[in-house]
Amino acid sequence: MTYNDIRETIIGKLRAKYPTYSIYGEEDVEHGVKAPAFFVQLLPVSSRPVSPAHTQRTLMIDVHYFSAAKTYGDLWSMAEELEGIFDLELTIADRSITIQDKEPEVIEGVLHFKFTVDYIESKEGIEVALDTGEIKTILPEPDLGYIEGQVEPMRELEVKEEI
Repeated sequence: MTYNDIRETIIGKLRAKYPTYSIYGEEDVEHGVKAPAFFVQLLPVSSRPVSPAHTQRTLMIDVHYFSAAKTYGDLWSMAEELEGIFDLELTIADRSITIQDKEPEVIEGVLHFKFTVDYIESKEGIEVALDTGEIKTILPEPDLGYIEGQVEPMRELEVKEEI
């Protein structure tokens, strides 16, 4: 799951609910915004390895809403609607991540609906069956020859001496 996967999922949810509204990316906002519109911004908070194969990521999403009516009533109504759309979890492909810490606020006439997601990103590993029946997962390292189909567990060797 990439940052772009998360961003596209959020944009998809907004497009489904508000098909006539413009939705801008970071590169588009410099050219001006035609309200009503949304701007989706991703703000990575932290990324820390928890094992060689897993990274814990925290990401803040800030959905800006530009109102055509330009009233506080319209902005706060939209905040409530966004709370419903981004309720408990975000489903991205085959994964669901919990939405935490929703914080709506109005800054200079624009609603900022912020929320945080915290998830573990896993790297694809190669599963190897050991003699004990245990399955061991290793990370692919093509430079060392650790690629799918070419990895075998170490085995005990018997050396026969001939005299």
